Amino acid sequence: MLNFCLSMIETEEEKDKFEELYNKYKGIVHYIALDYMSKEGLVEDAAQETFIKLIRYLDKIQNIDDHKTFSFVKIVTKSVCVDMLRKEKSNHIKDQKMLKNEIPAPDLTDYYVLEESISTLPEPYRDVLMLKYYYNLKEKEIAFIFNISKSGVYKRLNKAKALLKEEQS
Repeated sequence: MLNFCLSMIETEEEKDKFEELYNKYKGIVHYIALDYMSKEGLVEDAAQETFIKLIRYLDKIQNIDDHKTFSFVKIVTKSVCVDMLRKEKSNHIKDQKMLKNEIPAPDLTDYYVLEESISTLPEPYRDVLMLKYYYNLKEKEIAFIFNISKSGVYKRLNKAKALLKEEQS
C-alpha cells in the first residue's frame, strides 16, 4: 500500500513526509478501521482509502507528531469507514470505542469551556467544527472528506453552532 500511495506523490520532499506520516499512523488507522469494519479486507480498503485522502492534505500537515495531526488522521479515518459502510448498505456498525478527549486541548485556557461544549456535540457536528475552525479547511474540502455536498457541510456547521448556543444559554 505504501508504494502505491508514494507513486501518487510528485516531489521527494512530499514522499518523505508521507512515508513518515504513514509509518507513524498506520497502526492507528488500522485500529480505527478495525473498530468499524467486520471483515479484514474492508479494514485494509479503509486504511488505503484513508491514506489516499491524506495525500491530498499533506500541505496542511505541519508537524507529523502534533496532536492536531493525530486528530485529523482519526477524523479522516472515521469518515472513510462510515462512507464505506454506507456504500455497502450495511446497517450494522460495531460499537465504537470512544477515546477520551476526542478534541485536542486548545493552546489558550480561555477556550477550555468552549472545548468542553464542543466535545459534548454529536460526532458529525463536532468533526465538521473541528475541520472548519481548528484545521482551517474550506467547506469544499470538508465535503470531500465526508463525501457530502457543500450545503450538507453548511447545514452541519449551522446545527453545531445552534447546539453550542443552546448549551451555553
